[in-house]
Amino acid sequence: TCTHVCTCMHRHMHTHMHTCTHIHMYTYTQAHMHAQTHAHMHAHMCTHAHTYAQAHMHTHRHTCMHTGTHACTQAHTHTLTHMHTRMQTRTHTHTCMHAYTHMHTCMHRHTHT
Repeated sequence: TCTHVCTCMHRHMHTHMHTCTHIHMYTYTQAHMHAQTHAHMHAHMCTHAHTYAQAHMHTHRHTCMHTGTHACTQAHTHTLTHMHTRMQTRTHTHTCMHAYTHMHTCMHRHTHT
């Protein structure tokens, strides 16, 4: 007679996070026949991380983390024009950010006799 009890636990966790900021544009026009335009650009970092964890009891324990980074470019343009009219335009977009975490855990036990 042989009795074998095996307990296995598997856990999978995945986390994804993405943050992105888009372009802001600002245009201003006002009187006086004098034009002045200056634009500046600055870099904005967008990072996303993937975390993968897997645990197996009495077998192996494995943890893997992957982090990726890519650069976004954000441009700001300011235009100041002086004429005999007054016009003002303002445009900007928002920053969106979403993160979700998925976790899956299953556990089973079997006995052989």
